[in-house]
Amino acid sequence: MFCHAARRLLRHHGLFCCIFPAEDLSRLLSTLERERLGCRRILPLCPRAGEAAKRVLVLARKDAAAQCRLEAPLPLHDGQDWSRGALAFCPWLGAGHEEKK
Repeated sequence: MFCHAARRLLRHHGLFCCIFPAEDLSRLLSTLERERLGCRRILPLCPRAGEAAKRVLVLARKDAAAQCRLEAPLPLHDGQDWSRGALAFCPWLGAGHEEKK
């Protein structure tokens, strides 16, 4: 898995971030532990408010104890558009779609 490659490339206490299918989170967490990448944060990404997360963003630190914090889910869409939360988290999602005045 790519976690092994990250372990080899990161410096001591370097940060590792990935996006992963939510249904496979337990497999990712066990792999992170085996590779001594301590999970720091998990951000569930759901298509819309009230729907189950399909992906998770995970932040880990090399050679650090797991001190994992589960964040509130981030809905990506509001109707057909990006949600305000998604645009606040990653402003470039709206690039090229600015409102015309």
